[in-house]
Amino acid sequence: MRSIEHLSQRGALRATAACFLALVASCHSHDDGNNIANSGPPAGSSGDFLFSGDNGSLQRGEFFDCVARLNNGNLANIDTWSIVAAPASSGASLTSLGAADSVRFVAGIPGFYAIQAVDVNNLVGTYGFSVENDLASLMVVDVIPGTDSSPVAASLATSGNADLFIAERIGGPSAPQVIARANRAGDRVAFVGDLPYKIQDMAADDLGNVTVIRTESSLTAALVRLDRDLNEVATFSAPDLGTTAWRDIVAMTRSGETLVPVDLEGGSLLRLDAVGAPAGGTPEQSLIALGVPFADVIDVATDIDGAAYVATDTRIVRVGTDGAVDSLYWQPQDQTAIRGIATDEDGVVYVALQDADGGQCGSVRKLDWRGTQFRRIIEFSDGSEFAARKILSPVALGVFPDGAWRLYDDIVTLNPSFQKAAWILASEPLITE
Repeated sequence: MRSIEHLSQRGALRATAACFLALVASCHSHDDGNNIANSGPPAGSSGDFLFSGDNGSLQRGEFFDCVARLNNGNLANIDTWSIVAAPASSGASLTSLGAADSVRFVAGIPGFYAIQAVDVNNLVGTYGFSVENDLASLMVVDVIPGTDSSPVAASLATSGNADLFIAERIGGPSAPQVIARANRAGDRVAFVGDLPYKIQDMAADDLGNVTVIRTESSLTAALVRLDRDLNEVATFSAPDLGTTAWRDIVAMTRSGETLVPVDLEGGSLLRLDAVGAPAGGTPEQSLIALGVPFADVIDVATDIDGAAYVATDTRIVRVGTDGAVDSLYWQPQDQTAIRGIATDEDGVVYVALQDADGGQCGSVRKLDWRGTQFRRIIEFSDGSEFAARKILSPVALGVFPDGAWRLYDDIVTLNPSFQKAAWILASEPLITE
């Protein structure tokens, strides 16, 4: 009998390529303790095919794509795919991917499942796995009423010392904006209201210093540095780039450098030091190539090693500290529009998307260091009025170094008559102080 395999993307994110190839060659299910899909009852281990997939863990409504191969590695010509084991009224489904060798499984309610494939020569393979419902760990931790749906109404930033910075506007487009420093549970610790400007984006370093960007006629006026108590740092002054254009997007490295997309040398990231001066001495010596068209940039994030991730609404590129661009880092394979990105210190990249795939309206994806998606999250719950609600319109995303994350989601479109909550701050997992 031949084994059946579901390849997990969970596991040590900094594993070497050699370790990954060894995993593929082993032809056994992989479970590092976090892999929900391969936990629980033993996976099916007999049949005439090898199965591989691209998601490491599943909860209700999530999916993975299975590909069937013969024992010699050739793609199988599958005649019939079917779910042969599932909980009653599971709601799970199989969807054709347009090729005989592959199918998409969309998870139903928690329980044990088995997928069976039969090829044109009547060879049979079965893969068994568990689906767990961990919605309880994806919780509403903050509700902000009366906010409009303009993207500049909300922005999030996180620091290495567990600060959560929130910029929000309550009461519609003409209302003044406020900025707050909150703890991990979302409770405001410091607060500044009635700001004389509108924050378009902001980012924080490991010490809780915050750079905010606003729409102004010069970069000097657009960039403002705040300390952890939200006081403006008078000594910070960005250079005036004259007629050079920039995007109202800002990122910070963990050591305190500020990155701003500018329209120089075909599109670059301008690196500024702690006082706003060009990090390389001059603006021309402080540029890193964007890797995508300047006008298409919608967000930028940095990882613990200083690499930058630059997002358009359709793809993400990785820019190393040496300026090398990995233009193939990640591109969603379904009908989506990227809305925001962030990273944790383990190298995981988090992506907030507006997507219509599988009937969903929004999601958060997790990518490993290779740019491989291993998690898709589509729902949140607080156990009461927000039980099992889908992510609808993600606007802003912030991630703590340990991987706990916060999301602003515009849910008012789900029920326009329900005015209690226009923005929800969700977390996985819920962590309180």
